[in-house]
Amino acid sequence: MLSKNMILLTHGDLATGIIQSAQLILGKIPNLFSISIGLDETVEDIINEIKKIEASFFEEKPIIIVTDIPGGSTTQAAIKVIEGQKDKYLITGLNLGLLLTLVTLPLTKDRTDNLIKLKNAVLEAKNTIQIVDDLFFDLEQSQDGEL
Repeated sequence: MLSKNMILLTHGDLATGIIQSAQLILGKIPNLFSISIGLDETVEDIINEIKKIEASFFEEKPIIIVTDIPGGSTTQAAIKVIEGQKDKYLITGLNLGLLLTLVTLPLTKDRTDNLIKLKNAVLEAKNTIQIVDDLFFDLEQSQDGEL
């Protein structure tokens, strides 16, 4: 198993906090890094931060960058870093469930296989987002014998 390097890139301290939460559940997670950006940082500043972390990687492994907001400066910067790079992947919409799945996901040198695994991880994370009230309503309906 080739494994991977991961960078979480978020506004504020979300990346740091979510890593702490993941480590509370899974223990120490190797090759997982965070970048927390502030209001004054430009896309160019963020790109430089990503490249600095990438330069610290000891092994050539696939890199997953996970951002918080699809159209945000975090994602804009990450897009510029991954352009033309076959061993880099970008996912946006960070949440704890997604992170836990990604951390445990084995990646290989096969880009197509990796993309399938990553798409499935994203779909799995999407499916866990629910309005809890709807779950109770569905349960009440099914107990009444009506749907």
